[in-house]
Amino acid sequence: MKPRVLHVEDDPDDAALAQLALGALLSAYEWIVVRDGEAALRYLLSEASAPALILLDLNLPRLSGIELLERLRAEWNGLRGARVIVLSSSAETLARDRAYALGAELCLRKPENNEESEAMVRRVARLLG
Repeated sequence: MKPRVLHVEDDPDDAALAQLALGALLSAYEWIVVRDGEAALRYLLSEASAPALILLDLNLPRLSGIELLERLRAEWNGLRGARVIVLSSSAETLARDRAYALGAELCLRKPENNEESEAMVRRVARLLG
């Protein structure tokens, strides 16, 4: 069974760009995309095993990325070994600090150009080692 990436992103263009940027690095992974925090929570609570990686937008409809992380810590016994990388267009430091406190291993701004995409891929590659 392939390891899974759960990408929680409400903007289809941002989801496609992240998959394009990280596709080669994560080519051995099955890629699952859900569009809001509630759908992500339903998916995670219904699965017997955690995905290897969760790519998480903070500004989501229905249940924000921070709220999702809070619920996972409370209801899912932490993150059950899933690694969490936050990809957000927000530069808000408080939200990033809260995401780190809730178990995110890396918080990155969504890239706006090729140079930023390449930098994001390098940072994710270092994390996944």
